[in-house]
Amino acid sequence: MPRRSEDIFLSKMDSVAASVIKEAIKKVDQGDCDRARELLNPLIIKKDAAAIFYAATFGVPGESLEHFEKRRIEQLQQSAKYGYAPAMHELAIHYDSGDLVPRNLEKAAQLFRQAAEKGHPHAQWIYGLDLIHGRNGIEKDEKLGIEYVKKSAESKFEGALESMAEFYKKGIHGFPLDADKARHFQGKTNDKDIIGY
Repeated sequence: MPRRSEDIFLSKMDSVAASVIKEAIKKVDQGDCDRARELLNPLIIKKDAAAIFYAATFGVPGESLEHFEKRRIEQLQQSAKYGYAPAMHELAIHYDSGDLVPRNLEKAAQLFRQAAEKGHPHAQWIYGLDLIHGRNGIEKDEKLGIEYVKKSAESKFEGALESMAEFYKKGIHGFPLDADKARHFQGKTNDKDIIGY
């Protein structure tokens, strides 16, 4: 099973908070969302951005879908405000798709940029492509865009590895035509430690 970008940020956290959050994630996976909420609440009270982010990923028994969706966006916004890259990335996805919030591609692009600057591999790839193509209100800067796609590929994000393979296969964006390098990057998408979409 591919890793998630969020896992990188958990591994960089204070070990006590990270272990509480990991335990809460296990409880959610086991269907015990009440216990997960109990575990996260002390961290949420302390304004722990990661705990707030993970609390936004699940509903609790008795919570209506409407209330969950509203709370989800509010908690993602709060966590992003505190600088948590996975929350910025997740919120950007909502703005990009218009899911639970009005669609706003420029706001999405800015959130992807902020998350990319903090080292979020999926956001680095998306922001890199925005720079390469000059889209979503981002000024075109192919050189910087390629740097972000390369950083994402170095983290083994699946989409970036596929993009690098395409760049070499087609000889685009300043990359030479190189079938061997294209196969190399495409082959890395089968590694066990890749970060999935």
